[in-house]
Amino acid sequence: ALKSMEPHVRHVVEVNQVPGDFEQFSLMRRFQVVYLHGSVEHYRDRSTKPEIADLDAELARLVDPLLRDWPLIVIGYRGAEASIMTGLLGHVASGRTAFRNGLFWCTLPGTELHPQVQQLAAKVGKNFRHVVIEGFDELLTELDVLLRDTDHFGKGLEAPAPKPAPAPKPAPAPA
Repeated sequence: ALKSMEPHVRHVVEVNQVPGDFEQFSLMRRFQVVYLHGSVEHYRDRSTKPEIADLDAELARLVDPLLRDWPLIVIGYRGAEASIMTGLLGHVASGRTAFRNGLFWCTLPGTELHPQVQQLAAKVGKNFRHVVIEGFDELLTELDVLLRDTDHFGKGLEAPAPKPAPAPKPAPAPA
């Protein structure tokens, strides 16, 4: 999807496709995709319990500041995988600054939170928000409307600058 935004987005960095590509990751890079378990194009067979129990420790260390300092919106993930829930999100939740800008867990109506998500929510406390959404497309459409005046390609994702007040009309000249 980011590649379709050319020329505004000139280069999308993809991290953890193959072993050793972590040097491309940067906290300051605006357009990057981080594959937690590798990409489909570069599949690395990891199927035994020990292989999937934890994420790569270096990858977890790299993304930790993003999770601590930026809002995280989780869409379409039920929260059943120990490597993500404990090894990545649980690690961040154990700190004093656990998801300081919010962890927003989106589910469809009538969906109960997985027990691991409930445990994470208890650890995160007031910074955890359960958000019921109608669907992925509906959420992104709503976000598009809410963020329509935000400059996505210039200065960043700051709130739009307030529009200047109209100039006052001059008072009529005394007769």
